[in-house]
Amino acid sequence: MSITRRISAYLPVGLLLAIPTLSITAAEAAAAAHSKVTLFGMIVGAGPPEYLLILYSVICFAVAGQNFMLIKKEAIIPDGLNEDLHNVLSKDGPTEEAIENARAMVDNDPSMTGKALSAALSLHDLGYDAMRDAADDVTTTETLRWMQKPGWLSVFANMATLLGLFGTVWGIIEAFMDMAANPAGVDIVKLSSTIGISLITTANGMIIAIPMLGFAFAQRSKLSTLFRQSNDTQKEILNYFRAPAK
Repeated sequence: MSITRRISAYLPVGLLLAIPTLSITAAEAAAAAHSKVTLFGMIVGAGPPEYLLILYSVICFAVAGQNFMLIKKEAIIPDGLNEDLHNVLSKDGPTEEAIENARAMVDNDPSMTGKALSAALSLHDLGYDAMRDAADDVTTTETLRWMQKPGWLSVFANMATLLGLFGTVWGIIEAFMDMAANPAGVDIVKLSSTIGISLITTANGMIIAIPMLGFAFAQRSKLSTLFRQSNDTQKEILNYFRAPAK
């Protein structure tokens, strides 16, 4: 299931769970928080934007965790595939029997390297250039598909920051509305508390964004290393089909 489908599946459930919290007015939440300034009190006092941010953080870290489980060497270049193909093709060269044995190894292989070599070997009768082009096409498609996974984490990081700022702006607007509703003056302590509590959404947005950026970098780095290994393996195997230099 793609990330967009997972989000579309989780989001309605999360919003349904968030509806009761959205019914809490900012005034009621702030009143609960003013009695004693605690972390929980600030979270409650921040109101609906903070609740949505908490829900959003669950989705972000769930997707990041799933990415770490999916991005592994076996999905890009399985152990032993390179050696097995070399053993088959190096014995007597790319004979029909050797090619059929090699295709049997990669045709049902779901890894990126297996898909690329399967596409290339299916065109072995057209020569090296056609095989190289077929492998490159599959590699490009698979690379884009895999790089979308850390790409989503970067999007999550940016959105978390913006959601945090939205919560802070929400709180500041409420503070100014309180001032407008009380022309005789407002309690400076209460006003400071309202603005201070609203800043917690910005802090929480950063708490989400910073790990997401770190996770995205780590996953991109791992994928880049695996892509290089896959590309080297493809070149080594396809070199058996390259015409000898005259």
